[in-house]
Amino acid sequence: MMAKRLTTEDIIARAMPEKELMQNIMALARATGWNVRHMRDSRGQNVEYLPDLILWHPGQRRFLWIEVKRSEQKGGKLTPGQAMLIQEFLVCGQAVALIRPEDWLDGTAQDILRVRE
Repeated sequence: MMAKRLTTEDIIARAMPEKELMQNIMALARATGWNVRHMRDSRGQNVEYLPDLILWHPGQRRFLWIEVKRSEQKGGKLTPGQAMLIQEFLVCGQAVALIRPEDWLDGTAQDILRVRE
């Protein structure tokens, strides 16, 4: 069986650092009216496992947690604690998104942040 041939988007996604992706997300969010707070590395603090970004858009009455990870092929995996907390947020009715470089390149991230009419 032949290995899947990588597309240009696959190569770009694998090379995109998490920091660059987070900056892209934050810039787009702010440009479209979201308020953004970045949770710096929270390991060892009372906020351990919280997603990287907290966004709210009063005009849209939306609140969103975003966890940013690098490409899964580059080792960007949720820790068990992150996965558990995200699941608990979802059970509580919170909107949570896991965004990877692939999601930025295919437009999924932009769709998540799109201001609704």
